[in-house]
Amino acid sequence: MLSIIICSKNPLINPELEKNIRETAGIDYELITIDNSRNEFSLFSAYNFGISKSIYPNICFVHDDVLFKTKNWGALVCQHLNDNNVGIIGIAGGDLVTKIPAPWSVSGIAKNFIQSDNSLKERSDIHFNQKNSGSINQEVMTLFQF
Repeated sequence: MLSIIICSKNPLINPELEKNIRETAGIDYELITIDNSRNEFSLFSAYNFGISKSIYPNICFVHDDVLFKTKNWGALVCQHLNDNNVGIIGIAGGDLVTKIPAPWSVSGIAKNFIQSDNSLKERSDIHFNQKNSGSINQEVMTLFQF
């Protein structure tokens, strides 16, 4: 079971995204949308507010401009999170936390990254690319928000 939290600059999220989640999640879930059309929240406070409303043990933060292409992705996320050695998962992370702000893509920091097919499209396909060879599962200290 999964609590999916979306913070949006629009009062309502795109019905296409709601339909996409319904058709692809593959498990019981709740969809918690935070209306941030008035800029009342920072992203962090919006997500924390969403967590306070959630009822399921697994939480997924999602932007409102994505669509899922993997069937049963929710079950896969929960299966991965149920591993006692995993506390959090994400698309890109780093094995270093700096004392001063630094770009996540600094050599040696970024473990994995995503790449958009076309940044000029309203919505484009995102592809996962591995910067380092080896397992797709890697230990990191930080996750990056895109």
